[in-house]
Amino acid sequence: MHISPLKLQSLFRSWLCLLLFAGGLPSVSKAAEQREVYLQLSETKLVNEHLELTFLPDSMGRISQIRHLGKDLELLQPYRQKQLKGNPLFEPGSGNSAGIREMFWGAKMSALHNPMRQLHKDQEQICFASRHYGNSNFALQRLVRLLPDSAIIDFSVQIENSGGKRDAVYSIWLNILPRLPLKAMLPVKGGLQSMRGRGKQKFAEHDLVFNGADGEQRLPPAAAWLAAYLEEADLLMLLSLEPEELLPDGFLYSWGGRLKEGPINTFEAVFGSRRLQPGEEQKHHYRIMFFPEMNAVNAVLDSTAVKAEFIGKELHLEFAAAESVQPRRLSFILEGKNEPVSLGTVALPRLRPGEKAKMQLPLPATLAGGRYELFLNTENRTVKLIGAILEI
Repeated sequence: MHISPLKLQSLFRSWLCLLLFAGGLPSVSKAAEQREVYLQLSETKLVNEHLELTFLPDSMGRISQIRHLGKDLELLQPYRQKQLKGNPLFEPGSGNSAGIREMFWGAKMSALHNPMRQLHKDQEQICFASRHYGNSNFALQRLVRLLPDSAIIDFSVQIENSGGKRDAVYSIWLNILPRLPLKAMLPVKGGLQSMRGRGKQKFAEHDLVFNGADGEQRLPPAAAWLAAYLEEADLLMLLSLEPEELLPDGFLYSWGGRLKEGPINTFEAVFGSRRLQPGEEQKHHYRIMFFPEMNAVNAVLDSTAVKAEFIGKELHLEFAAAESVQPRRLSFILEGKNEPVSLGTVALPRLRPGEKAKMQLPLPATLAGGRYELFLNTENRTVKLIGAILEI
């Protein structure tokens, strides 16, 4: 028997009237009958010699926790998803923002009732896919690799416009919430810079490492990395991007404030905008690396973090490895208003994951007054050490 939509509406109104005359709708205001319950979601893990990763396939496939095995510490704020029980009409759910997964800047996305399919898994990697990721019009496939004998998590992401017949624009947003307290480190481009949606803005006179401030901060990137020092773990957590991921209008983001656990300054990356035609795909790549007993960073050289500091008449250098690195020679140069000044060369030894090397270079006896920025040269490229400034 076919019942028209208008007839169904009439029957529904009649049912409501009968309920009201019979004593009304079931009460939902009695707090004693309702309670919030934290949900136990299914988990799957990847483990190597240094890290243990916990994934939640039913919550956007996010990494809900990272345990550093050497320190026996969990490095992320815990992800929690809860549901209101005892309501006869509906049982709404909610989840916090913890865990590692891709969001889209400016888009409202939901992790609830949004599982990802696990396509495959082995000892070193796991792959998830969703046709409408986060209830969006984009399909997303994420391959996560835990590289052997390393403190590196490698992400390869493929995004497709699966929304129909129109072009669609997205911008990946990574908001990582490590355990508190932490010290954020964002490399900021100095001078007059164009910021997405905000036009030209004036920043510091020179590139620097921003350590956070209260309120919202949108910052132009001076390099394709950002980091946080986790004080309790005495460990540096570093997000490394391909430089083109920040083109043409990507930016770094930080929010400073106070939570019940204490003050916080976030470190977040917003990738450059991408426009996709229907059915078109785009690939992305980024890494998260960990460096024990490293409390600051000025440059990233592949999988090696570099810290530089001018103390007295010397340049103090510190190198830390997230995977095994071979010996190499690095030369350091000061650049100011005049000709570049060579500080000499250091021989970086072979390093294993978690190992560090420290060394010093003397400054020239005579340097012209002014401001100098520090660069290092390898066999095939030059890298700027952001925030390593010498003032004379």
